[in-house]
Amino acid sequence: MGSYDKLKSIIEDIDILISKGVESTAPEFIGWKTKAERFLVKEYGQNSYEFQEFNKYHFTLTIYAGGTSRSSFVKACARDLLKVKAFFSVLLEELQENTEDHFQISSEETRESILQLTQNKAQEYKEKKYQVFVSSTYKDLIEERALVTQCLLDIGCIPVGMEQFPASGMSQMEYIKKMLVDCDYYILILAGKYGTCDSDGISYTEKEYDYAISIGLPVMSFVFKDIGLLQQAKCEDTEEGRARLESFREKVCKEKLVKKYTSPQELQAHVAISMQKCVKDFPAVGWVRADRADNIKISDEILGEKIEKYLHDNLGVWDGGSY
Repeated sequence: MGSYDKLKSIIEDIDILISKGVESTAPEFIGWKTKAERFLVKEYGQNSYEFQEFNKYHFTLTIYAGGTSRSSFVKACARDLLKVKAFFSVLLEELQENTEDHFQISSEETRESILQLTQNKAQEYKEKKYQVFVSSTYKDLIEERALVTQCLLDIGCIPVGMEQFPASGMSQMEYIKKMLVDCDYYILILAGKYGTCDSDGISYTEKEYDYAISIGLPVMSFVFKDIGLLQQAKCEDTEEGRARLESFREKVCKEKLVKKYTSPQELQAHVAISMQKCVKDFPAVGWVRADRADNIKISDEILGEKIEKYLHDNLGVWDGGSY
């Protein structure tokens, strides 16, 4: 059994444990936890971020209060199991990508050697902030946009989106193009709405996407997995709108850097991880403070460290939502 199938089995076991209402002291739970730990150590290493993140979860009540009922311990265990399921689901997608690309990291030693090669390629050291354009429809994705924007700010990027657009004598598309030219990366969030259309019947969201590709911006797309699960108010209500959306989704999903998500929290995690990968694979110019441009030498790896800290701090505070 390969790494992907092993992790998939571990994730599937989580649902079984939750359905049985186990506590963290149950033999069945302890067996699952041991299995998960062994997998992480073998796949990523004992000192890896993945193993340390898993060990952060206690699967029990933080503070024991006399007289606490068994149901409280069951709920506490289920809550952390759901958080781990979300985290493991992200790792599973990464393993799937590696398998599809015929590239799989099989040991801690190999991971370290690849990291070292990446670091050796960094010849210029500057403290940078990358400007990232966030594109989506608005009213149906307010929560998602807020989480993505906060994520970008927390890892030291400069988010740009429709929220910042001022009143201008330019047409909307002219101003969008002006902003896109100044950006380093582009993020698309696509769910159940096609969006407001320009005079030619094409939505501004699709035009932003097309223009970003035309000028060579690295594009990261995040597509809601199953539109049928969305509230009706967050979906297109006309046949024409649904057809245009489906055509747009098909176009987007043909690209390489596409992730599917099922919750705002999963989207948030995907954005942080994808930014880390995109910065490494597609280095951009970025922005540097004028008073630091000539005398500060700080590696771009700082962004990776900020992303890892962000994931560590935020994956553990989800409200129980699962992927």
